[in-house]
Amino acid sequence: MPLLKYSSRYWGTHAKREFSDCGMSLALEHLSRYEDHISAISLLRQSQAGYDFCGSTLFSGLHCASFFGIVELATALVSGGVCEINQPDRSDATPISMAARNGH
Repeated sequence: MPLLKYSSRYWGTHAKREFSDCGMSLALEHLSRYEDHISAISLLRQSQAGYDFCGSTLFSGLHCASFFGIVELATALVSGGVCEINQPDRSDATPISMAARNGH
């Protein structure tokens, strides 16, 4: 599944370059149901070597937006009440720590 692997890891990098209203709408729709989605698990596998994938990952859409540093998307997820700002994932990383770890 090379396309899933690539798109899970780099969609945010591409979207961040020119984030349109349509892109925002699609991302919000996807990330509002992101926890334990296969693309979330794929992103975690690629970004966190040695991560334990047994059971729920708790990796939310806000974690993903924070990982890529897409401020507009993170703001929309928090203000819309879709994601909890202090929710830790399975490795106890919060969205803010995920952003900081990736230099955002």
